[in-house]
Amino acid sequence: MAAIDLEHARAQLAAWLEASLALARGASHALDGRSLTRADAAEVERMLNYWRRMEAELLRARRGGPALGAAKAAFGPR
Repeated sequence: MAAIDLEHARAQLAAWLEASLALARGASHALDGRSLTRADAAEVERMLNYWRRMEAELLRARRGGPALGAAKAAFGPR
């Protein structure tokens, strides 16, 4: 399986956002061959959060920043 790139993450985020907006209007929404309804709202929210974090991580990596959850170690006197 290929690594996820920023464009893929953004496309997924847009697709899940579209699903969220449809559910908010009370409509069902087809995504990846399945029909999502209000009963799937928690999963849609989970996937939105996942793809938001993935986009942020990929942007951070592209800019040369640390990975999420990583911190630079400080050694020696301040």
